[in-house]
Amino acid sequence: MSQLRRIQRQPVQLQPTQQQGMALVIVLFMVLLLSAASVIALRDSQTSLDLTTAAQVNQLLFHASDVPLVRIEQVIQSPVLLSQWLSDIGPIGYLLRSGEQFATAEYVLCYQPTQRDTLYAGANQHKIISQSGLTQNKEGYCRINNSQSNYFTSARQVVATQVSLVRPDSLSPSVIDATQDTTTALVSQPVRIRTYVVSVMPILSDASLSEVEACLALSMVDRKLQHSLASNASDIASLSQVACLQQTQTPYNLQVQDYLYHPQTAKLIPLEWFDYGNHLDTSGGSL
Repeated sequence: MSQLRRIQRQPVQLQPTQQQGMALVIVLFMVLLLSAASVIALRDSQTSLDLTTAAQVNQLLFHASDVPLVRIEQVIQSPVLLSQWLSDIGPIGYLLRSGEQFATAEYVLCYQPTQRDTLYAGANQHKIISQSGLTQNKEGYCRINNSQSNYFTSARQVVATQVSLVRPDSLSPSVIDATQDTTTALVSQPVRIRTYVVSVMPILSDASLSEVEACLALSMVDRKLQHSLASNASDIASLSQVACLQQTQTPYNLQVQDYLYHPQTAKLIPLEWFDYGNHLDTSGGSL
């Protein structure tokens, strides 16, 4: 009986192989926990990096679109520059000429600060798109795929900025001064001029440089919307050039500035300004 008690009091001793197995399980469990923590940390870091990069890109595109509007403000303040813009072949004067082909046209300028000091460089340097789709000077836009000239805003060739001017209102015979020659007649009543400024960053696009250039070659304004004020994102999305940039997943910023031209005083007065924000998709990991 005493021998049986001594046997029951003896502690259970684990074999060395059993101890090693439990230690291995504990180690594997700790490795699994550390791996999970590392994956979570990496995902958080990547998300933070994407958000930081997106914010920097958005800021860069916003400022790129803002610069041409500042240049136009300088034009308004300069009688010499304003007279060039108001000439019958200038960006504004062309749209004010008598005839529907002028009132419904779109005047396109590429902002090239590395090539010239002024936004407007003469009619032969810029593209004009008629309502029917016919163009004058087809190469007068931001041909970013052309290696012979820099169509970007800097020597780094990261951002390209293009400006389009249109008349959102329809031209009626009542605003034409019949005493003037019809080939150069200007309106005699105040007229609204709308300026679209779009800046793109092709380096972050899903499309090639030539495909992004093809988007910039399109008309900014859908002819169905040219005589109305686009007031929300759905209207803006239907604009031809913007729709193309969205389809190619090209980061861009779009700003719209309206002006009112007073023919009696030959002054251009700034009106509403719209910032339709940036289109930058970070969900696909392109950043």
